[in-house]
Amino acid sequence: MRIHRMVYRRLVPRRMQKKIHSRLIDRPRTRMIMDMFGITDSEWSIWSKEYSGTMEMLEKKKRKFKDSKDAGSIHWRQGLHLYCLIRKLRPDDMVETGVASGYSSSIILQALSMNGNGTLHSIDYQPDNEKSKVMPKVDDVGWMVPKTLRKRWDLVIGDSKKELPLLLKRLGSNHRKAMMHDALHPCIDMFMHDSLHTYGHMYFEYETAWKHMKKHGVLLSHDIMQNSAFEDFGKSKGAKRLLIDRNFGLMVKA
Repeated sequence: MRIHRMVYRRLVPRRMQKKIHSRLIDRPRTRMIMDMFGITDSEWSIWSKEYSGTMEMLEKKKRKFKDSKDAGSIHWRQGLHLYCLIRKLRPDDMVETGVASGYSSSIILQALSMNGNGTLHSIDYQPDNEKSKVMPKVDDVGWMVPKTLRKRWDLVIGDSKKELPLLLKRLGSNHRKAMMHDALHPCIDMFMHDSLHTYGHMYFEYETAWKHMKKHGVLLSHDIMQNSAFEDFGKSKGAKRLLIDRNFGLMVKA
């Protein structure tokens, strides 16, 4: 029986949440991801405990903004897989589109902080506060992100259609200077889409990020069931695709 995430977080004791997170190892999809990326049972157990602490911190902060029905959060199971992947892969540069309250951004930044390495580059537009259910103030994109995690955060305000190519060009330029050559140099280790979920926009973001992604880089996408963009793009690149959980998938650049 599926438990609604708000009921789960409020009624299930934290010690039980840790046990539930650890038991996910037995789920076929989780095991496939662990095997694919070489995550051991011991690593999963340790990182699950870290994640439980992160979730508790975010839920406390979320409850302070009582007008929000759902502060732009992802499902706890999706967040756990995302956290463990970042802990394992230790990306130097990760890009995400779509920030809203900064719930998933906080999960990513906490994993980077625990790694002691990496920067998250996020892109989101300035919302209309009257229409938004996840923003307490117009200028508060990412309001849930703790100040202690922001030193690893590069937040870009704007439409990803315009800002994503510019960001990747900037990161690529930095990498070229570091590598002392002029050739196009892949500059990102991970990319996550969670912005506008139309076929054209999703495909554009996948294609743009893919060109700048390092070998064995990981592309993640939320709301992949909205249309066939994720499946079509993966097939066009011959990339192995995995469904992490329901509406959240990943593919790896060979």
